[in-house]
Amino acid sequence: MSQESMTYLHQFLEEMTASRKMTRSTLHAYEGDLRDFYHFFKDQPVENVAFPDIQNYLLTQKHLAPSTVARRLSSLRQFYTFLIANGKIKENPFSFVRMTPYKSKLAPLANPEDVTRLLEGAQGANSAEGKRLSVLLQILYISDMSVNDLVSLPLAVGLVVSKGRKKFLTFHKNNLIVPLTKAAHDSLQAYMKVRNHFLIRNQESPWLFPSSSQKGHLTRQRFGQLLKELSLKMKLDPVDNSLYNFRYNLRKNKELERNFGDD
Repeated sequence: MSQESMTYLHQFLEEMTASRKMTRSTLHAYEGDLRDFYHFFKDQPVENVAFPDIQNYLLTQKHLAPSTVARRLSSLRQFYTFLIANGKIKENPFSFVRMTPYKSKLAPLANPEDVTRLLEGAQGANSAEGKRLSVLLQILYISDMSVNDLVSLPLAVGLVVSKGRKKFLTFHKNNLIVPLTKAAHDSLQAYMKVRNHFLIRNQESPWLFPSSSQKGHLTRQRFGQLLKELSLKMKLDPVDNSLYNFRYNLRKNKELERNFGDD
């Protein structure tokens, strides 16, 4: 990839971050799509890519899931729209690409009792791992935070501000303040008492959920593994209660608010 192409890539990602406030996972997906595209054309300048070149590129993508191909086309269309807006090219070669519309499959709505059992199972665990999983699931439920943002929360977010009898979770990114349910507050308090268990060699960490991972904090993958282990322990289907499905179901099962809301 040429230095000029790298510059275009970074400028595009910076604009996406500023204008659309994309999550890190979405930005990483966009960057991966563009790097794959660049790798196919090697040293050919991106502004010289024409429709026949794109047809050849798409032939190499047939092994991918339709959802992945659809996302890559969306990434590349937006990237070339960016190049037009910045005077690098005059025509978007991806405007000629047509695909059968892709319909995403929504996660099936799990039985509300299953989700409740998972939350109760995490709350009832006495281990440090269980207390951590409990607060993770509670925060995931009460906020619209992405999983990647959740596992990488800074330690400062653990501070709870009391306003009257109400508790709040302060999250300085985007100046977000999340009202805590009683269950979430209790889980956070219990976790903070055992957080030292996850510190490496007793060295303090800037993360709320420290771990031995390369990033220094709990990873999305490990979070998913813990949820799978809990599902099996509760004799529930780990596929139906995957991290993606669990997040979707938490937002849909409104009756959980009666079980896990404030008293």
